[in-house]
Amino acid sequence: MAKRHHHKRTANGYAYDSYRRQVTYKGKKFRPEAKSAADWKAKVEAWKKEVDSSFLTTDPKMTVSQLAQLFMGDALASQRPKTIEERGSKLKLYILPVIGHLKLRSVTSRHIEAIYENAEDVSASTLEHVHKVTHRLFEFAIENAYVLTETPISKGLMKRVKRFMASSRERTSADDIGLGYEDIDSILMESKGKPYEIVIHWQLIHGLRIAEALGMMWDDIDFVKDTIHVYRDVSDTPRATVKGSKWADGDGPIVTATKTPSSRREVPLQAETKSLLEQTPVEDRHGYIYATAQGTPFLPSNYRKRVFTPLRKRLGLDTMQTHDLRKAFGSVLLTNGVDIMTVSHWMGHSSPAMTMGIYAKVLPEAEKWHKNTIGKALFR
Repeated sequence: MAKRHHHKRTANGYAYDSYRRQVTYKGKKFRPEAKSAADWKAKVEAWKKEVDSSFLTTDPKMTVSQLAQLFMGDALASQRPKTIEERGSKLKLYILPVIGHLKLRSVTSRHIEAIYENAEDVSASTLEHVHKVTHRLFEFAIENAYVLTETPISKGLMKRVKRFMASSRERTSADDIGLGYEDIDSILMESKGKPYEIVIHWQLIHGLRIAEALGMMWDDIDFVKDTIHVYRDVSDTPRATVKGSKWADGDGPIVTATKTPSSRREVPLQAETKSLLEQTPVEDRHGYIYATAQGTPFLPSNYRKRVFTPLRKRLGLDTMQTHDLRKAFGSVLLTNGVDIMTVSHWMGHSSPAMTMGIYAKVLPEAEKWHKNTIGKALFR
């Protein structure tokens, strides 16, 4: 705790108050002596400006490319494979070709706008990811006192990007009616008895993301309590992409803990899935449940290419994605009266608000379904 001293000192016969308190800013300590709290604050503000200007001149010629190298070094040391891959690809394809040669202190919001225009020409999703990496790049510079003390991305540009992304999401979700019961029946029938049937069960009947479904191990199943534990993701990031990080060594796909604490969850094991799992003899229940001949999990991209795309073509569901199975899980639960808190937990969402956002169109169906519930409950 910082200490304040108020005590009388005598100088030339005059008594005055002394005010002292230590402050730390950007790793530097300062303990000015002042006559009052206001005087102390003024001295600290003046000192902070000195510190800022000294940081600005530490390496004034640093370029965006040099910053990017440090930024990637940080990712390799501390980030997940997907983050490493995303930073590397967005820097290489969009950010560095436009501003890599510039000195950090020369970058303006106009330069950033040019980057965003190129990304927007590709897709709204690309713009979103490019903005995320660009914003984080400059935040990294500020946090580590590399020349900048504020981001060159103007507040106006930030707002425009957010508005564009929000309207884009509305447009893309407007026609998204999801899978119907007939489609779900077809998927279950088509996969019955196939090796990948369990993956369909994990997604459609337990709400797992494809990376989570492919990462399920026999140890994650509790046959006594009839629950499954979701702990890990199988990453699509090639090991070569993350050379220099802790993820680079080993065989098979990179397997990581699920991204967030809310993603690590317990989900009820359904009876049909339990019966399917019990077809495997007890002595063979070890390692990954759906695995390659080498015992490693499938890469999500390989699963999509070899299994899921042929499946959807056979069913005539050409636009269906693996994620649609998980969304169907949420839709069926909500339209059958399961509360939003429970659905959110089982799906591993960070909050019920996120679940509400995804299932906004499903909820009115649930309302219709339950419109007479109160009457039936009270006037039986």
